Amino acid sequence: MSRRALSIAWGLPALALLATCGLLGLFEPTETRYAEIAREMLRSGDWIVPRLNGIAHFHKPPVAYWGSAAGMALAGVNEWGARLFGALAAGFTLWACARLARRLEGDATAALAPVVLASTALFAALSRQLSTDLPLTACTAWFWVAYLGSRDRGDAAGGPATGAAGTSRPSLIPFLALAAGFMTKGPIIFLHTLLPLLGASLLTRGSETGAGAGAWRPLRSGRGWTLFALLALPWYLVVVFGNQGLLAYFLENQIWARYATTTHRRAGPWYYFAGVVFAGALPWSIAAFGELARRLRAGIRNVGFETALLLSWGVLPAIFFSTSGSKLPAYVLPDMVPIAILVAAALRRAPRAFGWTAALPLAVLAVATEWIGPRALANVMGATQAARLDLPTLVHVAAALWLLAAVALAVGRPRAGAWGAWAAFLALVLSAAPLAGPLGSPRALAQLVGRARDPHEPLVEFGEFNAGLPFYLDTRAILVDVPRDLQFGAADGRPAEEQRADIAALARREGRVWLYARKGRADALAEEFDLVAEPIATWRGREMTILRPME
Repeated sequence: MSRRALSIAWGLPALALLATCGLLGLFEPTETRYAEIAREMLRSGDWIVPRLNGIAHFHKPPVAYWGSAAGMALAGVNEWGARLFGALAAGFTLWACARLARRLEGDATAALAPVVLASTALFAALSRQLSTDLPLTACTAWFWVAYLGSRDRGDAAGGPATGAAGTSRPSLIPFLALAAGFMTKGPIIFLHTLLPLLGASLLTRGSETGAGAGAWRPLRSGRGWTLFALLALPWYLVVVFGNQGLLAYFLENQIWARYATTTHRRAGPWYYFAGVVFAGALPWSIAAFGELARRLRAGIRNVGFETALLLSWGVLPAIFFSTSGSKLPAYVLPDMVPIAILVAAALRRAPRAFGWTAALPLAVLAVATEWIGPRALANVMGATQAARLDLPTLVHVAAALWLLAAVALAVGRPRAGAWGAWAAFLALVLSAAPLAGPLGSPRALAQLVGRARDPHEPLVEFGEFNAGLPFYLDTRAILVDVPRDLQFGAADGRPAEEQRADIAALARREGRVWLYARKGRADALAEEFDLVAEPIATWRGREMTILRPME
């Protein structure tokens, strides 16, 4: 397999991610929140304490905010700048997937695995979103590339894996990847790295191949763990010593409460992640589970370390998260990498048999898009007078590509099928750009306000906070009667009645106030304080209204 073919396999999807990452508006609530924190970080110059509308926000470590702020410094305060770091992380993950597949399964698999990864439903859905999960996935893949490289160098030097005394020092790169992951999402990085490594070493302990010997040797480095501590811990120490009660908040609220309770309102049944992994790996799910079963049938004693590693990485984190009280689909995004490698290996080994397992879901998806799509689009657009709406042309293109991919897979052409499935998802993303508002982006609303609002006029959010408005308008919102995490910021102990009176005072002093609230609340406020309410636009049950004094 030529180097050019391998480069195209990961490089083309990566370039497409970079080229399209800013087409869609930022979505509420996660993307807009991350983008607004990064914007405030860029504007204030404070790169240590993340702040959301001026209030310290310690829900996540800072790497995702740093990356987004750096992107905005390069490309401007817009979707492209906000998502640039995430798109680079997704592209790096595709490269790492090709590198891992080549190391574990050979060149033919390496030319297919990143295309399979790019065409899985979960990766395709999340690879253009601003979040911590993409950089965490990149850090996880980076760790495994570095770990296996260090293991190979140790084996070549006569390390424990070959039964002789090792002569080479472990590489420090795996520790860099762990530190970056720890600064991205805290100790969760260990669930995608050290937990699968533990599983793989246990699976191959005493195996006939002896392949698991020395599994932990690349991580037995005092220099490496010292480097990890020097890179991963200083930010935590600075913010903990600078904010009383923050250590307890990290340990109790952000770690223990997320795992052991449903405080964060992200509960799900025990089988939640089984469904997420199956749906997220579509259209390759059946092929992945088939290959998993085939390798397990060979017997634990015959499982090589590489196979054990893929199985443990693809399965153990999902099992762990299944016991957690907080569940989100993105938690298992890093585990799509080993699943893609297993699928690519299965398609390379038995292209017709496993091709059919992916062809059927793709054919069903194509038919469902044409059959159910017009009704679904009408619901999304809120078209109360129409039961069906015509699908955008690119949605029809996506359906046709899925059908062609299904045919290619059915006749034993896995590479053509994978590329077709990827191109279909890309067409679907392009078709969604004009629909971003109904899908959950406040961009169009903010642009409308930005064209008519003078920069000095106050922006007030009443009853709930939409982080996208201050982001797009490049300003700070005045929040009234909005629940906020004030544990590490100045508390506003005044009653809601006094805060509402502030809006009337602002309107009289400034002439106009731009109010964002649920439908009907602006009219009630205007009636209470003798103001004039002028509706400007509605969006997903909310109104943007101008409040001004009566003449």
